[in-house]
Amino acid sequence: MDKFEVENKAEYVPAWISYLSIATGILRSLGEEVDLAYTGGYTGYAFHLNTAKGDTCPSAPTVAPFESFREGLESFGWRILFGWTGPDYVPSEDEKEIERARGYFEDVKATLSRTNRPVGIWGIPVPEFGIVNGFDGDNYVVSTFRSLQSESREETPIRFNQLIAPGGLSKMAFEEKIDLPNQKILDKEALQRALTIAKGVDFGNEEINSKYVTGPDALSEWAETIEKGKVPESEEHSKHFEGESQINYHGNSYVAACTQEGMTLASSFLMRLSRRYKSESFSHDLAEASHRYKHAAEKMIEYTELFPFSLELNWKEEEFTSEKRSKGSQLLRDTRPHLLEAIEHMETALNTWSI
Repeated sequence: MDKFEVENKAEYVPAWISYLSIATGILRSLGEEVDLAYTGGYTGYAFHLNTAKGDTCPSAPTVAPFESFREGLESFGWRILFGWTGPDYVPSEDEKEIERARGYFEDVKATLSRTNRPVGIWGIPVPEFGIVNGFDGDNYVVSTFRSLQSESREETPIRFNQLIAPGGLSKMAFEEKIDLPNQKILDKEALQRALTIAKGVDFGNEEINSKYVTGPDALSEWAETIEKGKVPESEEHSKHFEGESQINYHGNSYVAACTQEGMTLASSFLMRLSRRYKSESFSHDLAEASHRYKHAAEKMIEYTELFPFSLELNWKEEEFTSEKRSKGSQLLRDTRPHLLEAIEHMETALNTWSI
């Protein structure tokens, strides 16, 4: 077939964390009544906090424990296939890279045709996660964040070799319906997953572990970088600071937006659990954890107002005045105690949760 579209197309759901955007959109196309708070909560992505060491690299939110997220996503009753095939992929004239992109495209096409369900992929330029609803010749028929910028929500198909995929090519496929345990078991497992991720994760890779800080300590690292990091005037100028902390506007503002969104979703998810089990003794601790995440999100809202999102690197000192950097660092440091308290309440709730 040269052209194919799935029967029930999925639409990208507006969010900074694009993995949650596509997971929510695809689940809705499959008839599941979900929103970002549920996908963020059950996967645990809402509780993931990560920052690069000595840098404001925009990669931080997508350097994540995706295997845990996949397990959580199956809480909605679908067997999920999700994996990465490295190394990085960028558009290239190299024949081997074109062949690699072609092989990946054919694999996605086969999955679409076999399941008749949308597929999520990584590497839709900027890069982000996006939804593939079909193919047309050599092109992916997609729904991405770009659909939000069009009244018709229609997008130009993306040619198979035009993906930009740092870390490698990835595919999220919803294979088949699966049986699930009762809701209370699923919810306890979700809380355990969220708690593990909230404390900070081990990526299982020494090189990656050495480059990032996760959990509440990420806020301390981030604060110090913002406060003391160098602000290069240009990318060439940045080479003079090799080995020292560096910051750029885009990465700082993007990580902040994702972090604030995650904390807001975490608060909503925990409150929903608290209300679902309002007759249980652990309901109070779930509510308290929710309040702590809400206060953390409020601090991060202040931070995003201080540093509004921009795609531009803005290698200019005026974007990071000492006054702004000092205020931003304090906001990050003020956020950390709220997360520590939330974690304590989540632990208490988990320890008193009876099935």
